[in-house]
Amino acid sequence: MIQQSLYLIDNTGAVAPAPVAETFSNEPCGNNSQMLIFSQGRMSVAEVYQRAWCAFVESGIQFSEPLVTDGLLHRGHIAGDRPGTKNGAYFIHVDGRPNAWAMNHRSGTACRWSASGKREPLSRAQRVIIESEQRRRKDDIEKRQQQAATKARSLWRRLSSAIEHPYLV
Repeated sequence: MIQQSLYLIDNTGAVAPAPVAETFSNEPCGNNSQMLIFSQGRMSVAEVYQRAWCAFVESGIQFSEPLVTDGLLHRGHIAGDRPGTKNGAYFIHVDGRPNAWAMNHRSGTACRWSASGKREPLSRAQRVIIESEQRRRKDDIEKRQQQAATKARSLWRRLSSAIEHPYLV
């Protein structure tokens, strides 16, 4: 049995164990990973993690490392593949309607999971929080892209001209 611990990543990128003292395993997942009635309209991060993990395992995609629940696309090692490979990709969203996706690029197996069941409508405050999180993610992506562009321009400027190379004359 592979034990999975829940980790959280804050907006600075720091990884820390989740504040809940729970460890998750891939067994037993049961047949109910696709059905969930929200308790009081909300699922905990631990519930989302466990349900997504079980859906991945049931579809034949088993990651050998803890999964990150930040809603971004991640690459990961698939159990049984050669060491050092990252043939799997996944994301897990815990806000709004929890959902997840994973794919084993080696086998071509893909899995989609979303929480289904009764759900309370989002309040205005919850919508504001979700929208601010979406803006923060967009800003983070733009910042990383700007940094990459700046680095590429700097490297390009430092290159010497190839016009005077003997091979090209």
